[in-house]
Amino acid sequence: MWKELSALWTSLGDAEYSHLLLEPLPLYGIALGLVFLVGGYLIKDIRARFFALGIIAACSFSVGPYAFMRSKSMPDVLKITDSAYHPLIQAQTERRLSTRWLYYTIGAVSIAAGMLGHRGKGLFLVGLVVVLGSVGVVHSLWLHKKECEVFHRNLISP
Repeated sequence: MWKELSALWTSLGDAEYSHLLLEPLPLYGIALGLVFLVGGYLIKDIRARFFALGIIAACSFSVGPYAFMRSKSMPDVLKITDSAYHPLIQAQTERRLSTRWLYYTIGAVSIAAGMLGHRGKGLFLVGLVVVLGSVGVVHSLWLHKKECEVFHRNLISP
């Protein structure tokens, strides 16, 4: 068992494995954070609201390390894939890297909303978090679909 745990710990430093672990965080983290945020308002629990904003911000900012690890792993990924797919893989990587601004915006607005509280301008920012977060979840789903089209060609609909 220790050997497996040691291998797992070593794998966490591998860029290819790390970027795969970080990839779903914006999708699932923002979605879960939005559920907690709306739930926090429904039950009038300020701690749940702050927790939700923190989850949304952390998962939004996870695109930074994800992008770094993905870029770092690209040479190895291209080595083991058919060269016919290289343009698709590179286009998908560029697509992911060029849309990081959306997630950084969601994270920044979440932090600002948490700092301003839940009245006045803070309430407006919370509403903006809900709108931007929803856009971020849909965008993440779309990016995931594009990822499947590149790496899991058997999942493409005819």
